[in-house]
Order: sequence, then structure tokens, then C-alpha cells
Amino acid sequence: MIIDCHLHVKNGDYYRTENSGEEIVQALDKGGIDKGVVFAICTSTRESTDMVYKEVQKYPDRLIGFAYARPSYDRIVADDIRYALAQRNMKGIKIHRGETLLHPDVIGPVLEVAIEYDVPCLIDSGDDFPAISGIVERYPMLKLILPHLGSPSGKVFEIDKYIELARNHENVYLDTAYVPTYWKIKDAIERLGPQKVLYGSDGILVDPRTELMKIEVLNFSPETKEYLYYKNIARLLKL
Repeated sequence: MIIDCHLHVKNGDYYRTENSGEEIVQALDKGGIDKGVVFAICTSTRESTDMVYKEVQKYPDRLIGFAYARPSYDRIVADDIRYALAQRNMKGIKIHRGETLLHPDVIGPVLEVAIEYDVPCLIDSGDDFPAISGIVERYPMLKLILPHLGSPSGKVFEIDKYIELARNHENVYLDTAYVPTYWKIKDAIERLGPQKVLYGSDGILVDPRTELMKIEVLNFSPETKEYLYYKNIARLLKL
């Protein structure tokens, strides 16, 4: 079993590329991947929910939808997130530092909904470590997944900060999506244990097979790969 925890229906590239459910499932099939978590960024919270719901409905046994939270000081989206979780069966929440502030006054209501519904938040840090560490301290009950081993820049010294954050906080996890310094995946697992790291690709603009190969060449044990590939995300999503 392999579950990709990081796939886009709508991407954050210059062209704001959109991927259909058919295209995503085709990419999963090429990689031998069983299921994938999908979300849409670079759009409003409600529109993202509608886009993702439409694609998940085509492949409910393969695709797992996440809501997308894009709040601001004058636009609290907590009710839209509740709608996504309760009415559209979204299983988690995606947040991106590039499109919203991570200040408690802005993001706090969304994180409180995540805790209320007991779903994970996948938060792209934008390398804003002070904001992420503040969230971790303020919301110890939040299930927090940090993509790109925490640092979208892939800088080793930045990744080390997030590894330590995950080591010191039981509720913090890292995903492996589009990590250029891929040897840090092994470092993270050695320092955290396999129960704290999740396979993700940032697909399908990034081919999921490429991100799988980064893990395969590190020669992990079969047991470690079970945690990486599906046990950790399955536990967080209560699958």
C-alpha cells in the first residue's frame, strides 16, 4: 500500500495548472500508488472545496480530499472549512504561507476547527519558522504536517530546524514532497523514527515516481517504508 499525501488539483506554479482526477489517478497508476490526498491552492476556500469535491467524487476509492484555507484579517473562513469537512467529507486542511498569514489572528480560527474535527493540517511554512513554531506552541492538540521536510527551499539548515521541532513535539510530522536535498529524508527518519515522516510528491507537476525513487535509493527497511508510505497518513486520517 502506498498513499501519496501531497497532490494538487490546482497548483501554485506560474500558470496555476489544474489537474483532473483522471490525470491524477493515471499518474498514481504509473507509480504503483494506491491512493492520494488532493487539494487545490491559488483559489478561494469555497472554490477549492468545490473543485476537489468534484474530482474526488469521480474516484472516491483513490482520492482523499483536503479543504484549502485562505483566510485574512477581514475574511474568516472557519465556516467554509466546517462546510468542507462536514458537508463535503474533506479529511484535512491545506494551508500555504504564500497565500495567507500564519498570524494567530488570521489562521487561529481555522486551526481551532481542525482541532474540533480532529483532522490534520498540512501547512506549507514558506520557511517562516517563527510562525510555525508559534503555532506548535499555541495549538498542542493540532495534528500538523509540514511538507518538504518543513522547508520548501530545501536548505539543509532550515530543514534541521523543522526536524528538531518534530522531535520535540509529538503532534508534528514531516512530509517528503519535492525535497531537493533528498538525503535529509534519511536524516529525518534516523532522528525522528519512521512514525513521523510521510511520503508525498507535490504531484502531479512533479512526477510521483521521482519522489518515490528518492526514498527507494535510501534503502530503508520494509517496515520503515510501511510507515512512510501509508501507516502514518492512514493513522492521521483514521482510514
